[in-house]
Amino acid sequence: MKSFAMVAGLLALVGMGLVGCQEDVTHDLPYRRGCGWYGVQIVMLSPTDTLRFLPGDSASAQGFVVVKDAASGLVEPGVKVNLSLRYPGVGVLECPNDTTNSLGRVDFVFRTNRQPGNGYNIIHVSVGSAEADYKIWIQPVCTLLPVPHIGLSRRLLTLQDSVQVSFTIIDTSGVGVSGVTIPFTATGGYFSPDPFPPTDISGRTVGHWYPTAYGWFIISAPWRNFTAKDSVSVDSTLGLR
Repeated sequence: MKSFAMVAGLLALVGMGLVGCQEDVTHDLPYRRGCGWYGVQIVMLSPTDTLRFLPGDSASAQGFVVVKDAASGLVEPGVKVNLSLRYPGVGVLECPNDTTNSLGRVDFVFRTNRQPGNGYNIIHVSVGSAEADYKIWIQPVCTLLPVPHIGLSRRLLTLQDSVQVSFTIIDTSGVGVSGVTIPFTATGGYFSPDPFPPTDISGRTVGHWYPTAYGWFIISAPWRNFTAKDSVSVDSTLGLR
C-alpha cells in the first residue's frame, strides 16, 4: 500500500484504445471525435490512495475521468464513458452523467459502504477499447487515541482579542482521521466559522472563538462518548495576554 502526496491529485495509468472514426463539428473546441486512439485517465482528487472511515460510518473520495485524443492531446467532449467497480459490493460509484463535458471530463464520487470488504477496490473505466484502472485502498479506523484534546492559542485575553481553537483526532498509529465535524460549544462568545470545517487529512480542524463579555468561559468539543474541554479568561486589564 502506498500514499502519494500530489498537488493535482492521484492519477491512474493512462489507457489507450482504437475506435472508429467519426467527424464531429458540433462543438466549439477544435478536435476530431473518435478518430484514431483515445487516451483515458482516472484522476482522484485526494492526496493519498487510502480512504479511511470510522466504525459505523462511511467515507468518500471525488474524482473524474478525462478523455483525450491520444495523438493530438485535445479533449474529447460528448464521449460516453463506461465507469464501474471491479468489486461492486465494496463501495458504490455515484456518477450523475456518463458523457464527457466540454472539458472532456466525467465527474464521479466513490463512497464506502461502511465495510472495508477485501480492503480495496478498483475503479475501472473504458471508452471503446481504451481502459484504465485505479486501485483505492479502504481502511476502517478501528482504534483511536482515547483522549482527543482542544488546542487553544491563548487562555488569557482582552475583549478585543480572539482565540484560535483546534481539535485533532488521530489513531494509535498516528494517522489523522479526516472528515469528522466537531460540534463545538462555549459558555459565552461565538465561533467563526460555525460550524468548524470537517477534520482534514491530518485529523485537525481549526477555527476561532470571539468573546462578547468579560469573564471565564469553557469551550467544549463533544465527540462520540467523550467531551474535551478547556477554558479561557477575558480580562478587562489592557495588555494582558
